[in-house]
Formats: sequence, C-alpha cells, structure tokens
Amino acid sequence: MRLHSTLLTILPFLATAWVGAQSPSDGRVEVKAYSNTYFHLSYVWPAILQPQPLSAMNLPKASPRGVEFFLFSARQGSQPYGIVMIAEKTRALTADSRDFQDAADLISRVKRGIDPSHPWKPLGEKHLKNETGLMVDEFDYLVGNEYSSAFVVTLDGYLIVARCNARNAADLKAMTDSLLAIRNTK
Repeated sequence: MRLHSTLLTILPFLATAWVGAQSPSDGRVEVKAYSNTYFHLSYVWPAILQPQPLSAMNLPKASPRGVEFFLFSARQGSQPYGIVMIAEKTRALTADSRDFQDAADLISRVKRGIDPSHPWKPLGEKHLKNETGLMVDEFDYLVGNEYSSAFVVTLDGYLIVARCNARNAADLKAMTDSLLAIRNTK
C-alpha cells in the first residue's frame, strides 16, 4: 500500500518532466517567424523568402551520431536560393574530433571546403555580438555567380548554423541582415 501511495505521489512529477522534455528540433513556424523553445530563439525571415518544410528540401541525411539537428528552411519561390538552418553540437559537448570546436572552426572548414575548381572570392567576414547579445560569425563569399554565406550563432554548446545562397548581393544582404537580427527570447 505504501508503494502504491508513493507511486501516486511521484507519478505527476514524472509525467510533467516527460511532457516538458525538449529537443533541439523543438521549433515551429509562426506567422512571420521561426521560434525554437529549446534554444530560446526567434528568427524573422526576409520577405523574399517563404518557409519550406524540411521534407521538401533536397538535403543530406542528418548525422547518425545525433550531433546535428535541422531547424528551419526557406526558399525564394521555386528558385534554388534561400536559407537552411541547423544546430550542431560542438566538440565541447561531444568530445569527438570530427565535431566543430567553435564558430571559427566551422567557418575555416567552409573556406577549405569550397571547390577550388570553381572561381570564388571572399566578400566579407564578421565576428560580433548582435543587439540581443548573441555571438555571431558570418562569412560571405561568391562562387561563380552564386552569392553565399555561412552564418553561425554560438549558444550553450551548440552552433546554430545558417547556410544562405542568393542570386545577387541584394538578396544575400536581406538574408544575412535578417539572421543578424535573430533574437534570444530568454
């Protein structure tokens, strides 16, 4: 009888903990913003983009090691331009040498990973704290005629990474400006 009453006492707490458990993929698209309760982030995409379900994107499979989580994607209509946002656990959380150590490591790998057979040039690089206090790294570059950006927010052992590609410099600026305005909702 005592075990039964103990279980009845503990069960509501266990149920609450289970219901409240969160995952890095706990994000949702609202009217004009993507919001993620796990990371306490809110992102308002630019008017040139429309959110796309991740299932509609032609993306590689997530790592079977559970270190990356797809968060959000948006496109320019049916064109192959837009934003894909993922979260990556850093090496600090995983202690695996294959994982990114920090934002500088990720940006360095992006630079090394650009196909040398295609003409490319860097357009700019930033490391700053945005208006809501988030640490942001951005690397913009041009490969052929495609404007691209690797954008990274460092947050509690994760890198929130956005890959942007645009048909022109103005569209890339709209995307990166919207990412610079990403908000911490904590």
